[in-house]
Amino acid sequence: MVQAPKREMLKRILLFLRSQTFSANTALVLGSQVLRAPLVLFAWAVIGRFLGAQALGKIQIAFLVPMTVSVFIGLGLPVANSYLLGKRKYSVESILGNSLLWSVGASTAAVALLIAAKPFVLRYLAITPELFTATIVWIPLQQIYSVLTSMLLGERRFLVHSWTGLLNGLCMAFGAVLAVLVFKMGLVATTWTLVGTTGVVACYLLWLYLPLQLPSIMPSPALMMDSLTLGLKAYFGNILQFFNYRLDAFIVAYFAGASALGVYAVAYSLTELLWYVPQSVATVLMPVTASSQTAEATSRTSRICRLSITCGLIGGLAMAAAAPIAIPRLLGTEYGKSVALVWLLLPGAVSFILAKIIAADLSGRGRPEFGSYVSFAGLFITVPMNLVLVPFYGATASAIISSVVYFAEATYLLLCYRRLTQASLASLVFLQPRDFSFIYAWQLNPTRIPGR
Repeated sequence: MVQAPKREMLKRILLFLRSQTFSANTALVLGSQVLRAPLVLFAWAVIGRFLGAQALGKIQIAFLVPMTVSVFIGLGLPVANSYLLGKRKYSVESILGNSLLWSVGASTAAVALLIAAKPFVLRYLAITPELFTATIVWIPLQQIYSVLTSMLLGERRFLVHSWTGLLNGLCMAFGAVLAVLVFKMGLVATTWTLVGTTGVVACYLLWLYLPLQLPSIMPSPALMMDSLTLGLKAYFGNILQFFNYRLDAFIVAYFAGASALGVYAVAYSLTELLWYVPQSVATVLMPVTASSQTAEATSRTSRICRLSITCGLIGGLAMAAAAPIAIPRLLGTEYGKSVALVWLLLPGAVSFILAKIIAADLSGRGRPEFGSYVSFAGLFITVPMNLVLVPFYGATASAIISSVVYFAEATYLLLCYRRLTQASLASLVFLQPRDFSFIYAWQLNPTRIPGR
């Protein structure tokens, strides 16, 4: 029988999650990310363990191509959706119509272009024609997933958004187990299974919006223009930042082979676990900042930065200590080199926590161009250095370059934010005594925290 204090605690937690405060929404998003991350890693681990590093590397390429194309053809639409819905300037129906109209048209054009360029693509990507077919089918599904989840954020439907992310992880893990362990499928069939899992989640999102009034779904010219204008502010930054994250994977695969990419994928997948907390916060922070007063937003973001970088440092040290034991035992000696890559990536991954939070705050203030500037500079450094050094030093060079660039980008955004808001560097980086009182007060009564 549950004791009275435990019942009271459960009641308070449920009230907190239903309160729709910033803390509650962040907890929902974070909870789903914390649950989703092990599921996705489990899917990759099953593939890497039983199909080998080469298969993992090839599936990583097939997985990254649709994500890359989605960023290219999106024209910043997810950012525009979150901002416009947060401002309530247009109806949900019209924004949905605008999103679907662009997604279908752009995806069709992208698929046609890739089919026409198939010989060129196969020459530079380490995938087979069968994997190429699965990859292009993945593109429209990924695009629909991207724009519709951005609408959930703009509407502040954080519970549904969190469940959708968790569903995505469950489908990937379940699909990997069925394909690899139950039916003993090979590389191509496993890839198609993962494509199907994205299709399941995309269909679920479409089903969520079916009750909307279809006659009102056609977007107005004003909406299309506003969406394009705002989206383009973040568009180039999104492209550049994505390439900062993942272009090195394509370069490693081309020069060092799919097996080297599989080993590298383990390292960057693990270090990026440190980003789940700040990314969850940033997901909520962007639309909340858009609807907040300037001083309130600055105070909130400063506190979030301090707490997040502290958690990141603790998590990074724990990961550095656990990697030499966990990676070989769980994945096999084939992935032993992943340990050193984890160590090289960690300094940049920890510092980039601040970049994620500050970039979200700036986007919520209608200033996403700062993210574009820093991403362009980072890519300008990353690509030439990878092209020069990866052929000789493999994934080791790529890990060092990424870590240095992440640190530099975080430093630049910190300085930009300080100049824009007059917040001190200390208030953004170093934990303060009042942060402990904030955490203690939140534990006592999470629904009554000022400035939440």
